[in-house]
Amino acid sequence: MNSQCDRCNDTLTNWDYRYKGLHYCRTCYDFLFKICICSICNKNKMIFIKLKVPVCKICQVKDTPCIRCGKKDYTFGKITKNGSVCLSCSPYFREYKKCRGCNIESHTVYNRIIEEGETKLLCGNCYNRTLPTCIKCHKQRKAFSQNERGQSICKICIEYKEKSCKKCGDLFPAGMGNICSKCIFKNSLEKRAIFGSKSLSFHNTELFYKFSYWLAKRRGFVFASNALKDYYPMFFDIDKYAQKIERYPNYLELLEKFTSTKLNKYSLVITFLNEEKVLTIDLSIKEEYANRNKINKDLALFPFASHHSKILHAYHKTLCNKYIKGKTTIRSIRLAITPAVKFLEYTTYTSDKKISNGSLENYLWVYSGQKSAITGFISFLNKKYNLILKIPKEKIKFTRPNKSKAQLKQAYITALRSDKSSQYSKHSLLILSIEYLHDIAIYKDIILPLHGVKQKKDGDCYIRLGSKEFYLPIEVYQQIHG
Repeated sequence: MNSQCDRCNDTLTNWDYRYKGLHYCRTCYDFLFKICICSICNKNKMIFIKLKVPVCKICQVKDTPCIRCGKKDYTFGKITKNGSVCLSCSPYFREYKKCRGCNIESHTVYNRIIEEGETKLLCGNCYNRTLPTCIKCHKQRKAFSQNERGQSICKICIEYKEKSCKKCGDLFPAGMGNICSKCIFKNSLEKRAIFGSKSLSFHNTELFYKFSYWLAKRRGFVFASNALKDYYPMFFDIDKYAQKIERYPNYLELLEKFTSTKLNKYSLVITFLNEEKVLTIDLSIKEEYANRNKINKDLALFPFASHHSKILHAYHKTLCNKYIKGKTTIRSIRLAITPAVKFLEYTTYTSDKKISNGSLENYLWVYSGQKSAITGFISFLNKKYNLILKIPKEKIKFTRPNKSKAQLKQAYITALRSDKSSQYSKHSLLILSIEYLHDIAIYKDIILPLHGVKQKKDGDCYIRLGSKEFYLPIEVYQQIHG
């Protein structure tokens, strides 16, 4: 307590009486408040002496609503200078104190008893973290007992065991409250569905509400309740577009407006609208737009007007001329552009950043499966820019390093311990990892793309060279992508 008395300005230490928002020390309280009979309740109360008609502070606010929630029939929790507050709302009018756990000021911060009777100034969230989780109701509460495995069980779950859900009648752990988790998520979904549907025009009001329960039927109430907010933006954008054109858009119009990438992101919404026969999904149109989006994304990879960008756009123009003549398809163009982009991107990693037979050989050493795919692009480069690029016919052969195992081991350990901030040091670590762990030589001019180091779902890390995957330790993966 560090506030001051509003009458004598003395620091309040162990006494703080509050009246209409003012603080008084014990001496000033004894002087300003005397025992009198309240003119309203006729009880002896400590009443402010400056009042002409003696009225206790409770009667002064009697029959006035809570200034926060508006209740009229309630138990008094606090009387502020702006009016009375009910017991439920009183915590929101506490003085803000700094939590010793998170250092955030909050009205929920006060001294709480934690382990072995120790008290600590904590907010509600930090205090809950000190409590064990009940194995029955999964609430963080003080442990009342333990099961045979030593897992905590709260007092409510021990005394009452199970309750019947007031909504569905199913039994569930008593510590969870009066409604089971399924009904809680069901109620939450209903509220969110109603709120979302009311914010949309007549084009989507009913559809969004139906989609909420369609999603619950498909993925469950827990998923639907939590994920509904993620699908709302798509309905909002479609609704805005529908109001603009004064009708519901068809599938082709949605593709042109939002691109196939966005429609794929909200595929469940599109599937639902298709099932409701609001939209009709045309797979051929969908595939064509997906290919066009991928092509446009690849064309924008290099800086505008750069040398590589000019080459790629010239190659795309050549392919488009074939498409106009009916000699190729959009899908074929996409399949041809992809290896061209990868090769041009690979040349940016080299020291001279030029297209040459050396960079082509090194590229195909790393991506040996690209020989057939890149043939058309190499023919285009030779014809358009008078180059003499040749695709090597020999198969990729892995050879052993010239250095001994002991030398590779020492270099590998040194690379792990050294600074990994630069691209060069990361590339050196990657090469040494392959040479030492897999006994495969990496030629001096070969650049291994760092983004090629990937991690599987099971946690294993690897890089693909040729048609094989080579294992890498998790430490190498973390330092390369760190």
